[in-house]
Amino acid sequence: MFIGKNLNTIRMLRGYSRKELAGKINVTEQAIWQYEVKNLMPDIKNIYDLSQIFNVKTNFFLNDIHKIFDDDLNVKRSHIAFRSLNHNINNKIIYKQHMQAVFLNNLTNLLYGFLKVPDSLFIKLSSEVQNIIEKSGSRNDTIAEVAKVARNYLMPNEYSSKDLLFNLEKSGIIIYEKQIDEDADAYSFWTEDKKHAFIILGNDKNIAVRRSFDLSHELGHLLLHQNVEFELLDTKEYRVIEEEANIFASMFLLPEDEFKKDFDQINKKSNPDSYIMIKEKWFVSYQMIAVRAYKLNLISQQQYRYFWMSINKKGYKKREPLDDKLIIDRPMKIKSIFKLLFNNNVINIEKVLEEMHVEIDFLSEYTGIEKDFFKEYLSEKQNSSMFIEKNFKIKN
Repeated sequence: MFIGKNLNTIRMLRGYSRKELAGKINVTEQAIWQYEVKNLMPDIKNIYDLSQIFNVKTNFFLNDIHKIFDDDLNVKRSHIAFRSLNHNINNKIIYKQHMQAVFLNNLTNLLYGFLKVPDSLFIKLSSEVQNIIEKSGSRNDTIAEVAKVARNYLMPNEYSSKDLLFNLEKSGIIIYEKQIDEDADAYSFWTEDKKHAFIILGNDKNIAVRRSFDLSHELGHLLLHQNVEFELLDTKEYRVIEEEANIFASMFLLPEDEFKKDFDQINKKSNPDSYIMIKEKWFVSYQMIAVRAYKLNLISQQQYRYFWMSINKKGYKKREPLDDKLIIDRPMKIKSIFKLLFNNNVINIEKVLEEMHVEIDFLSEYTGIEKDFFKEYLSEKQNSSMFIEKNFKIKN
């Protein structure tokens, strides 16, 4: 029997409309509706085509769905800080990212269920931050204090944000890197029980200083905006929230006293190329350096204007010097947990794929972990089968 709910779940996870999916397997939109709602059995070819599109096994549509796909209501859509160039982003995209957030939370809980997980430093930091926020001083002063406290927790005795991603993972934040929609950079969320904080990074920028900013911006949302219902914000409110996260990021990455000392050493403060040593030391962009300096009254309005003219003239808006040399960090915690569980025979990849009714490509797509990592743990029998399927064809 075909289980239409399973098709609906996997379709929404990928972010396809019924019309889009219908076009991919050459059926009508009405047919997709009948598959999902009426449990109408597609023909064998269409079931196969669906499995290829979604990187699942054909029996994914014929068996009860694994609990990893369940919506346990612990990830609320309105609490996802989804950063996009367009505030009025398509509901379909928001729904897709919510579905993927639910999946990643369920996967993380599944993996953590096999482990004794250490107490989260980030939970402790978050609790202290909430006490700071409740004092209700000026918003800018509050953000400054939160940034200072966060830096003391997460990067004590460190100048550069080179190891920021590692430090955030070590503190307890769960970070994934995967394909996100074109006009979005990253997003973050707390689970409703406040046990886990997530940051989901896009994998298409590949610029180290951009990653530092993305991580710090999302960190700002996690600390400052725990209870904000982002989905309900109007455009003006959304801009305020985004600006607060930007301010936090600049204060967190470039603490005032230390930054002032370095900036005072620059002779030509309106020339972006004069910032190269600060960029290398602090792992931040020329543009962030200038914005921070301007907010601290370290450069005049005229110097600031000339700086941006130079940025545009030199083409630094898209890529700056050192962007091709500074090494970008990648999330490692979830991959390391998989490795630990595989190496100790707590779980094996064949059983994971069999129970979830998915292929390796599916796991790689949604976790951002390269396919070759999972393939290394396939048994010799499975590897042989994959070799045969790839290299041998049935004669017509």
